[in-house]
Amino acid sequence: MKTGPRRVSAVTVALVALAAGAWLGERDQERQRTDAGERARADAQRATDEVRAALERWSERVRVSAQTAASLEPLVKLVQHSVDEKTFQDFVDTEEAWEPFRGGAGATALVLGERLVASTGRAELVASASELAPDAAAHASASGLVALPIPQVVGAARMAKASPIGLAAVVVLSRPLEAEALGELAQKLDVTLALAPARGALMVAGPEAAALEAFHRSGAWASACCGRRALARDLQLVVLADPSITLAQGERSGASSLKRWLFAAAGLASLLLVLGFRREGAAGGEVALLAPPPPSAPRPERPELRLLQGGEPVAEGGDPPELGRTQTSKTPSRYQVISQLGEGGMSRVYVAFTTGAEGFHRQFVLKRLREELSANAEAVNQFIDEARLGASMVHSNVVPVYDFGRDDEGYFIAQEYILGRDVEALVAASLSREGRPLEPRVVLYLLRETLRALAYAHSKCDDAGEWLELVHRDVSPRNLLVSARGEVKLLDFGLVKSAQRLSQTQAGFVKGNLYFMSPEQARALPLDARGDLFSLGQTLYFAATGETLYAGATQLEMLNRAAAGLTATDWVKVRALAEPLPELLERALATMPGERFVSADAWLDVVPGSAIASASEVQALMERLFQQELSAEQGRFSARGP
Repeated sequence: MKTGPRRVSAVTVALVALAAGAWLGERDQERQRTDAGERARADAQRATDEVRAALERWSERVRVSAQTAASLEPLVKLVQHSVDEKTFQDFVDTEEAWEPFRGGAGATALVLGERLVASTGRAELVASASELAPDAAAHASASGLVALPIPQVVGAARMAKASPIGLAAVVVLSRPLEAEALGELAQKLDVTLALAPARGALMVAGPEAAALEAFHRSGAWASACCGRRALARDLQLVVLADPSITLAQGERSGASSLKRWLFAAAGLASLLLVLGFRREGAAGGEVALLAPPPPSAPRPERPELRLLQGGEPVAEGGDPPELGRTQTSKTPSRYQVISQLGEGGMSRVYVAFTTGAEGFHRQFVLKRLREELSANAEAVNQFIDEARLGASMVHSNVVPVYDFGRDDEGYFIAQEYILGRDVEALVAASLSREGRPLEPRVVLYLLRETLRALAYAHSKCDDAGEWLELVHRDVSPRNLLVSARGEVKLLDFGLVKSAQRLSQTQAGFVKGNLYFMSPEQARALPLDARGDLFSLGQTLYFAATGETLYAGATQLEMLNRAAAGLTATDWVKVRALAEPLPELLERALATMPGERFVSADAWLDVVPGSAIASASEVQALMERLFQQELSAEQGRFSARGP
């Protein structure tokens, strides 16, 4: 081809490449923006579901109160004697036993068959609440919400015995949703929320009340910021979650994508122009633009294979099978060990430090996989799972993982170094030095802080928004760390059950601590978050008494003991604890998962805040028990070397 036409063709194709790159980049940028909007909408819907779940838990508490009221012996006797309506009304108006259920701004109702025989509160509210009575009569109890000018949570319960002529007696209680409680819920979830009855004004809580009201009036529910759910007839929940961070990330990703397409197009156009405008060689041949590739290096001989236990072949000096995503290069360790903290069946744990430029120095807890397990694919995968999950946990009550890799000493995990002691050591020191286990206020502090960690872990999603279904499986005194400043940290995610683990527990195989294990875990049945709540209940009993509920001479005895759940003798011990521990532990330690709290958040909602120790109280306890030890440890480990 002659030089002129060739150059014209090169320029034309280069311009086409630039235009195509710009078009593709803009499309990719718009896709990134759209995806960010979808993620923000999904975040708003998840926040809406969390608010709805909290409201359902509130109505569940009212249902439980209704069950208590329905079991009052004086009321049961009135129903059994078929008294008249005036006697029932006198009971709910004046009887001292009914005082806790009168409800202030709420309503109470007693329904016999289909007839309202007694009530307190406004007639409109009583009528709306009483609509729940047929459900309770058919199913023993029911709960829900009603709209009215002020939204109410309602619970209803059927008496165990019917009237002499077979009419079901149902107690109905309603309580108004208080603005203060909604405000605390909005602050906890970092949203603005509103309850929108068909009649009456919005009940709004949160910092963006004006914006939420505007969105509600406009009905702009396609917006990335908002979500809504129907709670009851004529009552909607509206939630506004700030989408700015997610949308900004999408904008940045879109801009980066556009730049990549433009750079790629510019590079291709430049190459086409170089080819179009290049000079010809003296002999008419074309000058090579790139140097020829070097001759291929000879391939090394295939290493000899050896067999692992179980028959899996592994190259001598190589990596185990199915570890394609792990780090395979071996480099000198950048961590210098100060002291060994302990060891287990899979790993050894050290205090170590690393240094950097300008005198940088930081301590870590370094966990190393045992050298003899480095060729075991299952062991390595489990270690990788622990590192991956630990690194994804960003919460004040979880010990974070900062680094993972493989050096010339093997696989390692580097975690935050926290000066403190685990709960087992804390209880032992309290018994030894103060002659008693932990006070109930401190036990409740451990409960609240651990529930916050579990609520975070149990609800965690991956980057794509998929729920990970995490279950810790080893909540125990040794895996709860109390720092010198009174912080509580959940650690050791090595046994976590997750939908995205590389390693999987074989069917019928049990992992965990038998002293604190739930019955379903001991039976190797499917696990969910309620198993962790059972283990936490066992841990709290240990913290309050210095003893475990389970005991056995052999592993098999312990396994059978854990699988059976609490005995009558165990329940006597639990109920003998100082208040309010029995009430909080009885439901968590139920043998059947369905009888426990449905989630860590549900348990957290009923922990009495006024009875919990402060962080400063726990810090003072740590100083009394461990001041000399922790000071010596801090001095030793703050040095640059042993």
